[in-house]
Amino acid sequence: MPDSYAQSPDGTLFIANGVNEPLVWDSLGAVEPAGMLAPSSALTLAGSGTGTITGAYLAYTRYLDSHGNVSNFSDVSTTVTLTAVGLITYSSVPVPVQTKVTRRQILRNTAGQTAVFYVDVDTTDLTTTSFTSTRLDSELASQEAQSLFDTEGGLLANTHNPPPSTKSVLAHHLDRMFLACEIEYREGSVSTTLGSLTVSGVGTQWPSTFEGRFLWVDGAPESYEIDSVNEVTQTLTLLSAYAGPTNPYARYAIRPAPGERRLIYYSNAGEPQSWPPTQVLSLQDDGDELTGLMPKGSFLYMLERRHIYRFTFQSDPGEDGYVFLSASRGCVNNRCWVVVDEDAYMLDEAGIYKFSGGQDAESVSAPIQDLFEPETSSSHPYRINWTSRSYFHANYHPGQEVIRWFVALSGSGFPRHALCLDLTQSRWWIEEYQIPIASSVQGRLGGQPRVFLGGPAGQVLLHGEGSLDGAALGHTLRGTATSATLLTLSDTLASFHSTQVGCPLWIVSGRGAGQARIIASVTATKLTLARPWLILPDTTSVYQVGGISWRFRTRWFRYRDDDKEQARRLELTFEPCVQPSQVEAKLYQDRDDVAVLQGSTGELNGWTSVQGAPELVGDLTRVIGYLQRRLDGFKDLYADGPRFLQVELSGVANQEPVRLYELVIDGVK
Repeated sequence: MPDSYAQSPDGTLFIANGVNEPLVWDSLGAVEPAGMLAPSSALTLAGSGTGTITGAYLAYTRYLDSHGNVSNFSDVSTTVTLTAVGLITYSSVPVPVQTKVTRRQILRNTAGQTAVFYVDVDTTDLTTTSFTSTRLDSELASQEAQSLFDTEGGLLANTHNPPPSTKSVLAHHLDRMFLACEIEYREGSVSTTLGSLTVSGVGTQWPSTFEGRFLWVDGAPESYEIDSVNEVTQTLTLLSAYAGPTNPYARYAIRPAPGERRLIYYSNAGEPQSWPPTQVLSLQDDGDELTGLMPKGSFLYMLERRHIYRFTFQSDPGEDGYVFLSASRGCVNNRCWVVVDEDAYMLDEAGIYKFSGGQDAESVSAPIQDLFEPETSSSHPYRINWTSRSYFHANYHPGQEVIRWFVALSGSGFPRHALCLDLTQSRWWIEEYQIPIASSVQGRLGGQPRVFLGGPAGQVLLHGEGSLDGAALGHTLRGTATSATLLTLSDTLASFHSTQVGCPLWIVSGRGAGQARIIASVTATKLTLARPWLILPDTTSVYQVGGISWRFRTRWFRYRDDDKEQARRLELTFEPCVQPSQVEAKLYQDRDDVAVLQGSTGELNGWTSVQGAPELVGDLTRVIGYLQRRLDGFKDLYADGPRFLQVELSGVANQEPVRLYELVIDGVK
């Protein structure tokens, strides 16, 4: 699944990958640790020849990137006292391991002081380990000085520490970067042995940077600090013997030290690459869990699962920063809040709400609140699977003025559904996707704001492009099956194409109608599926490649109370489709989850029914754009009989969008 990310003021994209440490995309597209690592060792300094260079000298090495950002100094060299030499040789000069490094500098002091250093060697040579210099002290002092301390003794050099590797959420606010929320690693499982110092990974990818973090194992009486990591064998060595039960496949988590849980780090002003270890805020412990950071207006909001804190400062967060409790609502993770104009829309375990920054939080999810209720509270078939909340995310489509929260519903471990809110009409609907949608981001294409979605195996999808799900035009998209097996569907008249791999395949009518499968491989006349059919299609089965399913269900209506014959009728107006397309209508009575079965077979006014089946099938290619169906109209007021009616419309789009204009139900209140 995708990583959390945020963007710095200079356009650098930082990523917290949850495995190693915060990462950054460099100009070549490679992923590296964010910030620059300091040179790993000290160089050596020596003098030779005859000249006037005399005194006690020290030297440092540092790296620079293409933007001129500098790393911390290396360790200082050993002091060398020179007498009347003409050449200084620097050897064992560290070589950078990060591709973002474009230059190296060697800095040397002038004789008689060690508080100020000057650049003696500035080179783009990143591989040579030996350099020479003939510069006199007077030449060095003519350059810009690099002071180690200010007038009050404060440290000026070595403030360019990389960001801490234990945090997953990055935010930019008032010219500084802020890091919060501990990284937790849970991939795979562990094999544990009572009394052993060694724990083995099963399906893990542990890096050496996990050294010093803590191992938590389900069923163990305590946590264990990690002494070392063997990346090759995927084993951990603990500082104390494991006291939990022996288990070859135990669930576990690797987390930072407990003291890191409530800490929020921040960078130097205007230097997103520089994170002095002393620049840290500690949020009071309220028993809740930090989940994100949200910059909005002049405040930085610190998000928890059940609380929101407002943070403000003038010049230095550590000196004049203040934290206030802002709301008793929260956010499930840092990807589930969206700011539109002056308001933030957020998802927590109580629902979705609008947050303007004050004490009040306005709930907006009443029409879909059933999704947030406990499993035992009602008969609704879907619930949000909160165990997968780390994968949830949201985006705002400005062209549609719609916010989508991608969540996992009951039975799914990854987000396959989106809870959609139309801000202009205050209307809700739920979208279902054939593949997990791992991430989403707002971008621009052709100068217009668009939403891009991340799918499995590195797929990048454009949301709302046409009426087909990933299927390109120019190849067979709809037809009737000539044969099928458990994992295939064949059409001897078709011309399928390899670009249809990964697209959904729907059976839209005939045997097996309503089934959807993902296409795994393609030949000209046969589609192979990722999983088998439940009902095997036959020669009556009409299929649709790349179809997008849709469904609309009304609220419950009450029949008119009258003992006379009532005009009861179902009417639907729509935009006629050019390509074959249809709508199915189902009628439900008296809050029953089972649709009413049709009593006759035939076609009337565009609707077709089969006796004993629940569907009314409407032809959306009717040029009149109109369908109607007469319903049973007799009702005895004083006898027990149907009193409530609900209508459901559904279908699968073909090569053009389905536009329904009006649904009329006569005979109800």
